Amino acid sequence: MKATFLRNTFTLFLAIISYQLHAQFSMQPVNELNSSNPYVNSKQTEIKTCELVRFVKHSDVGDWMTSVATRPFKIEHDVPEPEKLTSIKAQKNQFKNNNISAQRVNPPASFRATTPNLFRNFEANLPMQGTPPDNSMAISNDGIIVSVINSNMYYFDQEGNTLFQATFFDFYNDAELNGKHYDPKVIYDSGSDRFIFVSLHGNHSSNSKVLISFSKSNNPLDGWYIYYLPILDIHSTYTSKWLDYPNVGISNTELFITGNIFLNDEGGFSESIIIEIDKLAGYAGQSLKWKIWKDIRDGNGEIPFSLYPISWGQQGTYGPGLYFVSNANRGFSSSVHLYHLSNSMDQQAELKSYTVTTTYYEVAGDAIQKNTVPTIDPGMLDIGDCRIRDGFYQISNGKGIIHFVFHSEYDKAYNGINYNRLDLSSMKNTSKLFGIPQMDFAYPSIASSSPNGSHDRDVMIAFLASSSDYYPQIRAVHCDEDMEFSNSLIIKEGITFVNILTGHERWGDYSGISRKHNTSAPRIWMSGCYGSNIKDMGSFPPVIKNNVYRTWIAELSDNQISALEEAENIPFEINVFPNPFQKMMHIDFTLEKRAFITIKIMDMQGREIKELYHDLTKKGRTMLSFNTLALPSGNYLLIVNDGKKILKSEKILVN
Repeated sequence: MKATFLRNTFTLFLAIISYQLHAQFSMQPVNELNSSNPYVNSKQTEIKTCELVRFVKHSDVGDWMTSVATRPFKIEHDVPEPEKLTSIKAQKNQFKNNNISAQRVNPPASFRATTPNLFRNFEANLPMQGTPPDNSMAISNDGIIVSVINSNMYYFDQEGNTLFQATFFDFYNDAELNGKHYDPKVIYDSGSDRFIFVSLHGNHSSNSKVLISFSKSNNPLDGWYIYYLPILDIHSTYTSKWLDYPNVGISNTELFITGNIFLNDEGGFSESIIIEIDKLAGYAGQSLKWKIWKDIRDGNGEIPFSLYPISWGQQGTYGPGLYFVSNANRGFSSSVHLYHLSNSMDQQAELKSYTVTTTYYEVAGDAIQKNTVPTIDPGMLDIGDCRIRDGFYQISNGKGIIHFVFHSEYDKAYNGINYNRLDLSSMKNTSKLFGIPQMDFAYPSIASSSPNGSHDRDVMIAFLASSSDYYPQIRAVHCDEDMEFSNSLIIKEGITFVNILTGHERWGDYSGISRKHNTSAPRIWMSGCYGSNIKDMGSFPPVIKNNVYRTWIAELSDNQISALEEAENIPFEINVFPNPFQKMMHIDFTLEKRAFITIKIMDMQGREIKELYHDLTKKGRTMLSFNTLALPSGNYLLIVNDGKKILKSEKILVN
């Protein structure tokens, strides 16, 4: 027990040191970036102030479960030159319609990474009305989940028990917010131990608002500080425009919201902006300082679309400043774009843009649903375009790496997951496509699944899937350090096709994912939508709504390490020394009674490297020694079991 206590204390110490380092981490030196001939963005507004609107206690939240929508309510996002995108997808959709195979022919499995493990999973937010759900979720270190879709917000514990639920109308409980609520985004700031919830209201300059809520504590049940950001009033050029499609990121001290500006009345895309906000004031319910970076250009000097802010991927945050990425939303490109904001808003900050070469990508066609005829209702599932959907930042072996994902053409007109690693030291982007022939994988989200403080680059990717022989479903895939994919894991199978609209069905603009940082090995939580039927309890008598979306939340790990480390350990003394070691490893343990003991070495992907020992072992003290010259340098896990349970799991390091 003493060894266990010391090990846990040491682990906690490392976690605290790791958190402090990351929470105070300064940007990577950008000498290489400066030599890449960047575009320097200089247009920004003055720093403004936004006052607190109200503090929302949950006792003040309305309980009408109000939802206002035009039936059927369809959340639609505009894009630059929509006619061109529609024409491209129409050609690819026609190809799909003409080439649907009655029998799928899958290629031989060549997946090398370990398939994700599925742990706790449960039904989440019930949709009120409208489409698509637009799932977003976050989990705190204390295990509280905040899950949002386009119509409502739920809190859950890790067992799936509902702690709170409300529609956005009832959550804000403000008669002036009587327009559409949409595009909810929720994140957990592990550096400050708080939640941030952002959503949009209205799609016209007369009622367009960015609603920002900061949790008072790490428990959202303690209430939220709510602000309405008046971004459209800050400059005369925005008086006839509105903000669409927000993305959210955080640095040490600031919150960043990006969005696309459109002209009123379908007047077309104008620009993408970055809103920079003092998050620490928001956590305290004080006046917010904020400003906008506008008229932004990419590394080619062109107007970008849908900038994605890149937060830190593990415990803590980084900064000051932030990285952003964008790509060509229709594809037909071999470039992605990096943006580096060098400092906080009250310092002399620069926003520089760089163009980085990557593997060619392009938009694919819409997705087919099982038991449907694509040319008539119910229609195909709209995959939107191939803009970047999610990403995070980490330091790996002294190099800054930005991981990001989007969907793009994989198999002729079908969609796959396009996973990217952008190395900031070399300005080199490495991408890899994941897909299955004649299936559509779309709307991915990504999280780091490497241990805190590790240089490993393992990731978990959640996404939606559909095909002519699968109803709309939720899946996940693990990609390891060597950029090798696992087989995909079905998180929740679709029960039926979706038929809400006339013609093409909206599928979603994103799925949700969130890393829980303080588990002994990384656990990743995700949310998504799947095709199903649902009993509408709001009607009397209750009626069944057929062919709609439902929401599912799941807990995952990318290997066996989580299960091994969190297994119930019986009192068992073991000493592994020296650790780290180079040539010889010695294991000293004591048994209270004789048992069949097995000792194995596993890599950090959960794969068995070597069974060192397997024999009936006497009561008392046993000492074993092993030559480790055959092991490459790196981290491993030593597993001791008695055939019934894991007695001990010990991390070891070979120098």
